[in-house]
Amino acid sequence: MTDSRHTDAPEAFLENVRDLLGSDSVLTGDIISAYERDWTGRWTGAARAVVRPRDAAEVAALVRLARRFTVTLIPRGGGTGLVGGAVPSSEGTDVMVCMSRMKDLSIDPIAGTALLGAGVTLSELNAAAATHGLRFAVDLGSRDSASVCGMVATNAGGLRMLRWGDTAAQILGAEVVTGRGDVLTHLRGLTKDNVGVRWHQILPGSEGTLAIICRVLVRLVPIPAAVAWAWFPAVDARDAVRIASAARRNVGVSAVEYVHPEGLALVAALSGRRPPLPGAAVIIEASARSPERAVDALSELATDLDSHDAVVADGPAGRDLWAWRDRHTESIARVGIPAKCDVAVPLTQWAAFHDAVPVALTAVDPELYAVRFGHIADGNLHINVLRRDGQAPSERADAAVWDLAVSCGGTVSAEHGIGVAKTPWLSLVRTPAELAAIEQIRRAWDPDNILSPRTARIPE
Repeated sequence: MTDSRHTDAPEAFLENVRDLLGSDSVLTGDIISAYERDWTGRWTGAARAVVRPRDAAEVAALVRLARRFTVTLIPRGGGTGLVGGAVPSSEGTDVMVCMSRMKDLSIDPIAGTALLGAGVTLSELNAAAATHGLRFAVDLGSRDSASVCGMVATNAGGLRMLRWGDTAAQILGAEVVTGRGDVLTHLRGLTKDNVGVRWHQILPGSEGTLAIICRVLVRLVPIPAAVAWAWFPAVDARDAVRIASAARRNVGVSAVEYVHPEGLALVAALSGRRPPLPGAAVIIEASARSPERAVDALSELATDLDSHDAVVADGPAGRDLWAWRDRHTESIARVGIPAKCDVAVPLTQWAAFHDAVPVALTAVDPELYAVRFGHIADGNLHINVLRRDGQAPSERADAAVWDLAVSCGGTVSAEHGIGVAKTPWLSLVRTPAELAAIEQIRRAWDPDNILSPRTARIPE
């Protein structure tokens, strides 16, 4: 073993990691550049190395070495984060912990559960579950890259939260390694088990600051027999709220998404197609036992709303309707570096907030504009702030959105997490006592502050 008194700490740490896990477990040099930024490109850093453990035992050894050499570890899943939570600092000393080798996956069709490693993506889980007529309840546009354990760490809400809840609602157990290097395992998978505190339920939203998630046990839901979609044109934001409010009372509805002409124009430019109808819209997904029932449910909703222009379809035509929402993130990334401001406000304030965003941004910088879309029935609105020159917006743009959301009774994070992007604004939505309590839990799990130390910290 290398003596840390004669070598800088990160290098001594890596030499010990190579001894314990094998040299192929450590990546350095130009190959790690992909790990040094988040999906938006707005948050970047410089890592000392990337380490790729194979299981919880290797992660525990890694954490114990990190404590010994006082090395900071940054857990990283699929790299689809939007708030800089899985990005190293600029100091060049952080070590990224890549979970891609943890690919174990098993489906229990009788219990309707899946046990999976931290490297399994959402698409991989769904492909395995589909052979049993099941799927994971939470869905994201980044499904091909996002790891399920990363979704746990950020408590992703996604497209169908209205029907099945967020990621936290799907978790039955977990295996993690704390910042102490202890392995905690609770994978019995019992639906009813009230023996003490369900410690695995504090993991959603922890963003790698309490422990490194190695495996999770999650519930699955049946794949709907039939799905249909509808495009409801909205005169304005208030009309969109009216449509969404009616849709959320329909038991067959599984997703309600708002799209605005600014975003639709970007998707049109990418796809070379025109939207079904001009103007803003609410796209609604319904599931039922047969295509006819799914289509009928949406047609009845259109009648109830007196929406004669609504477009209802299933099959390929229906999926084409849904694609107009699904391709927003991809389209936005082609025109600049966005500030990803995902917020939620009470539905009664949603329209006022929506309409006030452009005004608030223009007051900060006339070159700013926003692409707005989101899970409207949950009160969510994704504000993608862009500059007309394609450069990244300043933090003043973020601040304008957060201040406006909070003034409308909302929050600074609906589902993307806090990361480093939103840390300065935590005090807007959490009291000093709440923040102190969170820090007490973190110190108990990670006393040396080696796991993602810049993520979601109390502002100094």
